[in-house]
Amino acid sequence: MSRFKELRKKIGLTQEELIEQFNLNYGKRYTPAAISQFENDKRIPETHSLADFANFFGVSIEYLLGRESPIPSIQLCPEEEELIRAYRRAPANITVAISKLLEPYSKDDA
Repeated sequence: MSRFKELRKKIGLTQEELIEQFNLNYGKRYTPAAISQFENDKRIPETHSLADFANFFGVSIEYLLGRESPIPSIQLCPEEEELIRAYRRAPANITVAISKLLEPYSKDDA
């Protein structure tokens, strides 16, 4: 299974949901056929979209392309997992608002 498909399934989205959310949030026009090709390693996203897909999935471009090992995972409780899935399904204006609300809490005090 490609990293692309693995990541989509990990965040709990169907191909259709992924297309809807990604296209809306990044101003793209990907089709189900394109996503299927990415997931079956028949095609990789255009260079200018790789960073957007990596950002969408919360991974590096190198990881998305299979050139880097997975980042050690953080154990999440079911409530946290559902919040992440809901955030990723939310429209762009909602995710922007949530990000702004959480910004003061998102940086570690080093």
